[in-house]
Amino acid sequence: MGRHFSASLTLSTGAPQGCVLSPLLYSLYTYDCVATTNSTTIIKFADDTVVVGLISDNSETAYLEEIRNLENWCHRNNLLLNVSKTKELMVDFSTRQERNYQTPVISESPVERVDSFRYLSSHHAGPIMVLSHQHRGEKGPAASLPPQTLERL
Repeated sequence: MGRHFSASLTLSTGAPQGCVLSPLLYSLYTYDCVATTNSTTIIKFADDTVVVGLISDNSETAYLEEIRNLENWCHRNNLLLNVSKTKELMVDFSTRQERNYQTPVISESPVERVDSFRYLSSHHAGPIMVLSHQHRGEKGPAASLPPQTLERL
């Protein structure tokens, strides 16, 4: 500050917690961590990463593969996934019975499936199922949702 300087410190494990540059550095560092299929999306904010997967025709292959791809990307780029803070929320608007989907595994640890969670000060809730994709104009439970709800999903 002014003519006063603090001592320099070399960090080899990442940016300090609370540093104003941390979100920018994380964004720059992870710019090439992107979804590999049309049915998945990767969302990054500050130091959080979210995988959103659309499971259609009861095939969760692309979703589970995206999780494996993210795990491999992190390993190649020296980033650790905190499995204890990783949660899976599944949402299903269909009227079918609950289906048994595979539990994702990261670093040989199963990911906890939850009914709801708080993310970025916003509460998200849903039954423990998977979002069924329906286009506008199709018949089914999702067709009765308001257009703005469908757009947000």
